[in-house]
Amino acid sequence: MLPKKLFTPKCLHIDRDVVFREDLLSFYKYVLHNLSQEVESDDMKSMLSVLDYKKYKKYYNDKKISMLHFSKSKEENNKEYYEVLFGEIQMLMFEKNFALIFKILSIFTLYSIYYTQTTDYFYQINTIPEILNDINWLICNIQEYHKLRTEIIFMVNRMYKDDAFSIGCVIGLNTIILNKYGLPLELKMNTFNDYMDINNASKNLQNYENKS
Repeated sequence: MLPKKLFTPKCLHIDRDVVFREDLLSFYKYVLHNLSQEVESDDMKSMLSVLDYKKYKKYYNDKKISMLHFSKSKEENNKEYYEVLFGEIQMLMFEKNFALIFKILSIFTLYSIYYTQTTDYFYQINTIPEILNDINWLICNIQEYHKLRTEIIFMVNRMYKDDAFSIGCVIGLNTIILNKYGLPLELKMNTFNDYMDINNASKNLQNYENKS
C-alpha cells in the first residue's frame, strides 16, 4: 500500500504537506513507469497516447490511493486535512519535469479524491486563477489526444458545476486549528451552549462580587 507514510509518527501537522507530496510523487512516477513499459519508450507523446482515466484508475486502485481518505487521525480537522491534500495535488501541476503528464494526473487525482470523500459533505478544493488558467492551457495543448481531452473537459466541467472549486489567492490550507499536541483539531462548535456558558459564568461572577 503506497500511503504507508501517513500512518507513521512522522505524520504530524507540520509534515502533512511533505508526506502527501512524497506519496503523490511516488504514485505519479509509478504511473509513468508503467506507461513507458507499455509503449516501450520514454517518449511523452507515446505515453499520452495510451493514457486515459480507466487506465489511471487501475493504477490508482493498485496503489490503494483511496486510503488517503482513512489516514486522518481522529483529532484532525476534516476540512484542514483535505485542504492540505488538495493543495499538494495542485502544486504538482507546476512540476517542471514531466509537466504535461503531471498536470493530467493531478486533474485525475483531484477528481478521484474529491468525489470519493467519506465525510457527510464534500470539502471544496481551494485553488487560484493560475491553476484554472493552467487547466485551460492543458486542454488547448492536448487536442490531438481526443479521448483524454474529452475526459478532462468532462471532469473539470462536472467539478465546476458541483461547486468543487473555491477560488482565492492561496492554494490549499486556509484554516489552522491545533490542539495542545500541535495536531489539527476537529472543531465541534455549539454556539448556543457557548453563549449559555458565558452568560452563566457572568452571573456567577456577579453573584460572587455582590456577596463580597
